[in-house]
Amino acid sequence: RTRLNNLYKFVGQLNHPLVRALGYLLVPVLCLYVFGLPLAADYFFARANKAATADQGQKAYLDLQLAIKLSPSNDLYHRAYAQINLALSSSLGQGGSAGDKDKITRLVSQGVREARAAVALNPSDWENASTAGQIYQSVVGFLPPEKDGGPDAKTFAVRYLTLAIKLDPYSPVRRLDLGGFFYNERDAEKALAGALKAVELKPDFANAHY
Repeated sequence: RTRLNNLYKFVGQLNHPLVRALGYLLVPVLCLYVFGLPLAADYFFARANKAATADQGQKAYLDLQLAIKLSPSNDLYHRAYAQINLALSSSLGQGGSAGDKDKITRLVSQGVREARAAVALNPSDWENASTAGQIYQSVVGFLPPEKDGGPDAKTFAVRYLTLAIKLDPYSPVRRLDLGGFFYNERDAEKALAGALKAVELKPDFANAHY
């Protein structure tokens, strides 16, 4: 009975002018938070894509940072941010100076971290797993194991490329991605297995035949 009386008292307070005034103030703020932040994040994400298309990597990098701050649970933003980090590190590696080594290392590490974050946020999306696998593949020989005796980039590349196949089992491209990794690692038997499976799934897939 005491709890019921307290509930009646609380409901009665909702009709108080001060409570109503606070409600009128807070509802727009809450709506702005719920709907406004994702819209703003989408704006910066679209702007980042436009910048990347125009070969403005640094601008795309900064806009993706803003998108992630506004909507940190969106795996698409993390995946795109991972890719731009690797693109910038590759650009520095090709035309940079010896002093850029630390920056390259930081970009590579950040790219790997963001790719894994995308998988963690949405583990059922094959694009996240595929991107993580390809990023690890691109840093084999550059990125050391995270800890002594721990898995290296090769191990993670196979793990994520295999996960992408599991999530997208009828795609010949996923099979060829894994086969291509083994081809680069001079593992002819596993590379052949990937190519054959790709051909089985799509008999007219020219790259797989090649």
